[in-house]
Amino acid sequence: MRPMLVPVCYASAVVLVAMAVMARPGAGGADLGFSPASAIVLPGVATEAAGVAAEQAYITARFPAWTRMTRTLVSQDNRVLERVKLVWGRQKRMLYFDITGWVGKS
Repeated sequence: MRPMLVPVCYASAVVLVAMAVMARPGAGGADLGFSPASAIVLPGVATEAAGVAAEQAYITARFPAWTRMTRTLVSQDNRVLERVKLVWGRQKRMLYFDITGWVGKS
């Protein structure tokens, strides 16, 4: 049974990392999710479980040394955003994801 689980997990990880790489900021461009206006949209996410996994893959790929401290839901301009607080040493950064399309879906 074990050998069967490894390829499935590996394939899932590859898909999540690919989704993270394809993620695009919303309107606002260059600051890549550092403000609500440029919240990151993760393509191909249809459920909340997939969205949370894709967010984590994005954070791991883009901010490997940073630690995720908090996650907070924010409502703005008819969108649901998730604000993630990242910490690295004494540095802090807020990262915004637009989760409107998949929040609450299973």
